[in-house]
Amino acid sequence: MAVDDIVQRTSLEAIVFGRDGLTEIEQRLRVLRRKIDLEPTRRTEDALKVFKKAEEHYNYKPTSGMKRVLEALAPYVKGERPKVSVIVPTYNRTDLVKRCIDSLLNQEGFNNYEIIVVDDGSDKDPIPGLREKYANHIKSGKIKLFRKANGGVASARNAGLRLATGQYLSLIDSDDIALPTRLRDLVDYLDSNPKKDFVHARASTVDITGKRLKDAAPSLHFEKFWNSGTLDKNTANILQSGQNCVHAQTTMFKRKVYDQMKDGQGRLFDEHLKNSEDFDAWIRISERFNTGFLNRGVARYTWHNGGKSNGDSRKQRILREVIKNKIKIRKQFGKDPRILMFLPKTDGGIGNAATELAESLFEQGITNITFVKQPDWYPEKPVYYVRNLDSNIFSKNRTEKFYDSGWEKIEGNGKSAFETLCDRLDIKSFDIINIQSNHFKHELNWLRQKGIKTPVIYTCHSLVKYEEEREQRPRAGAVKYQECIMENSDFIQAMSETYKTIITKRYPRFGDKIHILPNGIKFSDEKPKRKPEGKILLNIGRLDPAKGQKYLIEAMPAIIKKHPETVLYIAGEGDLRSELESQIKTLGLEGKVQLLGCKTKKELDELRAKATLYVHSSVHENWPLTVNEAVRQQLPVVCTNVGGLQDMLRDNQEAFKVPAKDPNALATAVNIAMDNPSLARMFATSAYTRFCKEFSSEMIAKKAINYYDGILKANKILAKYENALK
Repeated sequence: MAVDDIVQRTSLEAIVFGRDGLTEIEQRLRVLRRKIDLEPTRRTEDALKVFKKAEEHYNYKPTSGMKRVLEALAPYVKGERPKVSVIVPTYNRTDLVKRCIDSLLNQEGFNNYEIIVVDDGSDKDPIPGLREKYANHIKSGKIKLFRKANGGVASARNAGLRLATGQYLSLIDSDDIALPTRLRDLVDYLDSNPKKDFVHARASTVDITGKRLKDAAPSLHFEKFWNSGTLDKNTANILQSGQNCVHAQTTMFKRKVYDQMKDGQGRLFDEHLKNSEDFDAWIRISERFNTGFLNRGVARYTWHNGGKSNGDSRKQRILREVIKNKIKIRKQFGKDPRILMFLPKTDGGIGNAATELAESLFEQGITNITFVKQPDWYPEKPVYYVRNLDSNIFSKNRTEKFYDSGWEKIEGNGKSAFETLCDRLDIKSFDIINIQSNHFKHELNWLRQKGIKTPVIYTCHSLVKYEEEREQRPRAGAVKYQECIMENSDFIQAMSETYKTIITKRYPRFGDKIHILPNGIKFSDEKPKRKPEGKILLNIGRLDPAKGQKYLIEAMPAIIKKHPETVLYIAGEGDLRSELESQIKTLGLEGKVQLLGCKTKKELDELRAKATLYVHSSVHENWPLTVNEAVRQQLPVVCTNVGGLQDMLRDNQEAFKVPAKDPNALATAVNIAMDNPSLARMFATSAYTRFCKEFSSEMIAKKAINYYDGILKANKILAKYENALK
């Protein structure tokens, strides 16, 4: 029905100023709201002017519902529709992006929009070609072009959203096609459904040439929702059940959605998710805003590779679980928590333990994790390295070693390097800071001096004062560094009850700060690979007095005497290499003891698979990952009964345990284990079974999450109390 059929100019004033006139004009305006034509109309403006006159005449106060009606009609009086910003991220799609832009320029019945093309660091810069082809549209402001370093589709979409000026925001990928009435249809839906803040619609699936694919996976996946007939009401429920029923290229949402959901750096999409980032965003939007479904096709989705999936199905499966876990995390924390971890300069036990915890937290739904690596010290100033954890950790063909690449270099820029780093990261926005290295004393002092109140957890991988006692070598400077960090931290994390006692005995004042969180270990559904070859003893660790390798080498003659075919492999590197090589030569153990140097993860797995026993000879220890890994492969363990190892493995049930610095005891335990292989296997199976139940990465991550939750809730209560005192 046209507006002219609803509003009759000649009768309006008579109706308004007669008895019941105001009620009737309200009704007419509501009809206008529902039935308004696409184009602005003089009749609408006349109706609103008469209504304004009636308001003054009757001293009328519009209801909240009537106010919404008037607000919705206001753009028509001005002859405008809401402006739409269409974000088009692109990467290595030079030809397809032109097809997408052309489809957007050929919209019918709607013209108030801008197209923002964001190139995500394509191998060949497409911007010059686009600038030439669309020069007039760029000059008029219809098209905006932006190029950035490669960061993934989430970062490209976020960059486009930051540039957007429209009241409505819409997304479409550069290889997809907008149908001629896409913008008009989506805008009409939001205009005619004022309670809806987000809308999505149907899309057909085509191949790269534009040919319709009826049996393509995306179409089949979405059809079951579209044909259900209840999607409009249940979009939020379907999303939160873990099923993505929304095509990104069919979406449009109001600016308030972006304004209320973006973080301090203007990000709506989680850049830590390299896949399914849109699914995660739709879920978060559906938790806070009303969503709607337009049962009409508005776009064509391009399905590459002839409709056959060439993706990483394992990664996609894990990401679905991650996104479902994020829903639980938001319910628990009331937000997506941000965690900042300070790591040592190089990988090793501490770095591996920290990153494994972070990866497990990611799987459990805490995806916003940032790392800062211990700085390089130059003559004048330090240089920091920062990176985010992202979903590429789940790629089946992952080859990147975490510490080797992906780090952004941060230097001072008119400020200290650390202050520049804090500005870059928006340090106050983090919910938890976790220090995993003893070398961040000055940084923690700076944070405290600046009044940063973010809770700080210091993970104590080893107590320097205890090491000093056990190794009998003075380390006064390192002791003071660690004491300062513990003093300025809100909480201290120990790996075991025994290690908590060790810390408390030497620093009673820190006793109330300490909680226990062991190092977890990832288990797979696959049976551990064991292919023993001969009689091989394996020791893994840096060549350092703390690891006690000299006592193990000293034990070898007694072991070889009873088991002549035995060989010892020591994998690791360190300052003691020359000393240990000399010891091996002196004892005549060339060929029987081999220093293998540093090995890759794959090579270490292969060594454990071939070994007969894992022998851990440390003088002091907290919760060694190398023992975790031996247990995971069901490799029998002989170890010293020190530090966290006292709680980690049960003597004569799960491991053969001996006193530290005792070569004779080591030799005896190794000989007993090799004389009784069935007993050794039973110990290994028992340790494996208990570790699966108590120390899996999943279990440890869940404990960490509950601990973080308790810290943040206590912090909120404290903040309220402090505010009340002001």
